[in-house]
Amino acid sequence: MPLCDVCVADTTFKEATVYTPDEFRRVVSLGFRPHQSILKDMAIAKWKGFVAQSATDWVLCPSCAALTGAFMHKPPGTGLITPRPHEPITRGTSRSIRKQFRHHVRREKSRRLFGIDASQLEEGDVLLLATSPSATRFAIRKVTSSRFSHAAICSNAPLFVEAIGVGVCIFTIDRIAVSNPRSIKLLRVHSRHSAVAKQAGFIASTYVTRQCWISGALTAVLSKLQLQARGKLFCSHLVAQAYAEAGLALVSDKNPTKVTPALLERSTILHDITREVLTDKTDEAWCRPMTVTDEASDASLAQLETRIKQNIVRRVGKSFTFCGLPAPVDFEGALYGLLQLTDPANSDLIDEEFSKAIREEGLLALPLAFQDMESIYRYVADGAGERVWSQEEMSAMLGFFAERISTQEKILDERRTWLDTRKTIATRTNLATFKTLAALDSECYRLERVRQDVTRRVVSYLRSVLEPCGG
Repeated sequence: MPLCDVCVADTTFKEATVYTPDEFRRVVSLGFRPHQSILKDMAIAKWKGFVAQSATDWVLCPSCAALTGAFMHKPPGTGLITPRPHEPITRGTSRSIRKQFRHHVRREKSRRLFGIDASQLEEGDVLLLATSPSATRFAIRKVTSSRFSHAAICSNAPLFVEAIGVGVCIFTIDRIAVSNPRSIKLLRVHSRHSAVAKQAGFIASTYVTRQCWISGALTAVLSKLQLQARGKLFCSHLVAQAYAEAGLALVSDKNPTKVTPALLERSTILHDITREVLTDKTDEAWCRPMTVTDEASDASLAQLETRIKQNIVRRVGKSFTFCGLPAPVDFEGALYGLLQLTDPANSDLIDEEFSKAIREEGLLALPLAFQDMESIYRYVADGAGERVWSQEEMSAMLGFFAERISTQEKILDERRTWLDTRKTIATRTNLATFKTLAALDSECYRLERVRQDVTRRVVSYLRSVLEPCGG
């Protein structure tokens, strides 16, 4: 019977949660400490030094795993079960990575996929999709007599903003594909409205983390039925609302809450540019994680982040209400509301609840999920899989990773802005919430920088392989 490496309690391999040395060091760096009854304050530094030098896995009993779960959640038995081939590629041994990656390659090469060329995008472009079947999407398509049931808007190419079940979140068009080219359409306003389109794209980005308005989407086709939902949005509503706030009605004589994907498709303000931007992604789909929208797919990391932030806003909203203040509708609104508080009692109460919710809902552990593909990048960069791919496949992968560098540079610029803002606020206030978020932004920025460095290594390696072949 194994013992817990933190509290030395008896446990079982079925109930225990196993962390790799790197994972446990990350958990400790994010703030995990053993209970004070286990380690005195003077022993904490010595214990952290032991953790830093540890080279073996950490086995945690259920009670200790519950504490570490606030920083990095893992199911019981993690590390003792080999990932199945159809599961996402995650950190692990090079053998398991190689096996999963080869399965992924075979699967993706067996079908043809289509997508949008990100280099042709402009801010404010409207994306229409025929998404995978669901009761809500089927109803929208049936009532509107259109094959499209979803809409999104480009905020900063290749990034789009969409409203889905978990809420308003961001995705990158680089990783979106369809198996049927008729399932995707890109619309653009006429050139005389380009300035308005750019502003609409920015406005849409401010909606991120708001809740999705499912009932509004279902009743959008019923003109006489008027529903109200403060701060909530559905997909085409979000697009129309962003343009309306920018000063342009995409559908005349229609309130944004009554705009459907079908009405956007028929709008005279927008024109179809799909033929110019549609590209075949079959040759590159095998070397990148793709979301095939007209098939069933897993939740993305952006959706996970949105769900976590919504949970935080719901918890903080109760504290705002308790203090007699209006509840915020999104994460940034909650942060802004916290800064506007003038009553020290209210400020301390909400700040304590806010920082507690950030820790307990798992937002601090989210950066760890963004390293899922890092093992594959390193696997390729180290040349371990050279014999797996042909010259054509190497060229496709080179294009993918070169494209990633461009995207990562944009993300780094955005992260840098947030980091500077959070640090400035954290140094000027005593608010634990902003100090915690400043540390989180700093970690995210560091991880993005690491990923960019790894990507550059991949590009350098692929070029070194292709150059002797004349590639």
